[in-house]
Amino acid sequence: SNFIHKAAPIFETLILRSEMDSWLIGMVETIIALVEAKDTYTRGHSERVCRYASAIADELALKRETKRMLMVSAICHDIGKVGIPDHILKKASILSAEEYEEMKLHPLLGAEIIKHLPHYNRFISGVRSHHEKWDGSGYPKGLAGEDIPIEGRICAIADVFDALTSKRPYKDAWSIEKTVDFLQSQKGKHFEPRLVDLMIEIMPKILDIKATFKDED
Repeated sequence: SNFIHKAAPIFETLILRSEMDSWLIGMVETIIALVEAKDTYTRGHSERVCRYASAIADELALKRETKRMLMVSAICHDIGKVGIPDHILKKASILSAEEYEEMKLHPLLGAEIIKHLPHYNRFISGVRSHHEKWDGSGYPKGLAGEDIPIEGRICAIADVFDALTSKRPYKDAWSIEKTVDFLQSQKGKHFEPRLVDLMIEIMPKILDIKATFKDED
């Protein structure tokens, strides 16, 4: 009886956390559905990025909680696109300089949206920094090297891989060979060098994940 009395708050906390996690997942899935309803060409993109990021995290042997927050970051990374006008988001050609500047706002818009979610401070970094580049030429803050949170670095390479190998209104899907060549060319520029090497090393696993989505389609 004494043990149960002392353990009760712990069990209550675990139940509350489970309920909160379920609520958070439901909210995230709702927002992602909204983004994909607005931009049908990116349907499945966030989930694929999440699963690629998860595969990378496994290879890096990241701690369980770090991986968990990385996956939330990855699934949420494009949430800010709900604030981008349709004529830019759905444009079937290359964006103008002005349109590109507006598109570049989506990481900050996404961070603003998710700050209303519970525990947002634990996964906001991946949303806000997935367009930062290793050499400091990215946005929105121009962070460089290890100043970029690990979630942002991983989301960046997973995001670009999926974008390049997927058909979009303004381009056909790239071949895997062309995409790998691009990743290698951006080693130490756009991407952290070790993540490029790792991504190429686990490419069979990445392609298996991609194939799973084709099967679901």
